[in-house]
Amino acid sequence: MSTEIPVEYADVPENFQRQVLELVIWAGEKWYTILQLAEHVGDLIDALDAMQALSDAGLIHRQGNYVFPTRAAIHLHDLFGATW
Repeated sequence: MSTEIPVEYADVPENFQRQVLELVIWAGEKWYTILQLAEHVGDLIDALDAMQALSDAGLIHRQGNYVFPTRAAIHLHDLFGATW
């Protein structure tokens, strides 16, 4: 049984959103910069698209070059037992 993720599923926009959201939530009091998040995601355009979608959904705030989770995102994370 192969444990590799098929390429067609690996780079869907939701995965980039998930990566960004997990990083900013797990960072605690630390705020990531847009460029730091882009480095983690691996592509600036994918990271910016993910951040725009998360911001539109009310899950992250962007202040200048910094990104941090909203209280709603943290609360949702806590409700699910911090398992993701």
